[in-house]
Amino acid sequence: MKRLVLKIFSLLLILLTFASCGTPEQSPSENSAPQPAPSPQPAPVVEPVKDPEPSIPQITDDEVGMSYDLCKPFVEQNFYLGSPEWDLDPDWSVTDSNYANPSQKYHSLDEFRTHLLKDYPLSEKFVGVLIDKVSMMLFEHDGGLYVISAGRGADIGVGNEIKRSVIREGDTKIILRVTHETLDDTSGDWKVTGSFDVDNVMIYEYGRWVWDDIVEYE
Repeated sequence: MKRLVLKIFSLLLILLTFASCGTPEQSPSENSAPQPAPSPQPAPVVEPVKDPEPSIPQITDDEVGMSYDLCKPFVEQNFYLGSPEWDLDPDWSVTDSNYANPSQKYHSLDEFRTHLLKDYPLSEKFVGVLIDKVSMMLFEHDGGLYVISAGRGADIGVGNEIKRSVIREGDTKIILRVTHETLDDTSGDWKVTGSFDVDNVMIYEYGRWVWDDIVEYE
């Protein structure tokens, strides 16, 4: 009996020893090791939405010609052949040693420039050129803009207009080539001796088609 008890005790001791030899526990330091942070994903690139380019309105050959017929006589009479044709108003006449019989219609040169840009299809550059041509006949005085009445004759060697050609140079520039007769009277009688071309320039500026140059016949 005593031997049986010893054998049972020895068997229990062996079983307890095997039970204590199971999977070893990991140390706290191994379980709490920091995991690498995930790499940040780049933010998606959002392309800015661009406004569509404004379309340039087309102008027909006939419209180019009508615009020329409007502006050419006005430019010639008011800037090439004489001073601006403003109605003379005796109530606004002033005396100045450098000017004779001026008359007032606008209050300033800026107001006159604004009138030209608003009422006629002329570019800003061309308006500046035209005003410079008559600058000696304009002056500001006491809140008014005054002009001298002056003028010269047209070139009698320029004959009738023969033809027009519309030449388009890109989307924003047009050349109106006008062909005129050349006249000569050396024989005592005016005769057509040839022809010549002048190129008038139209451009697209600030949302409209305007004249950037209308050729002056010398």
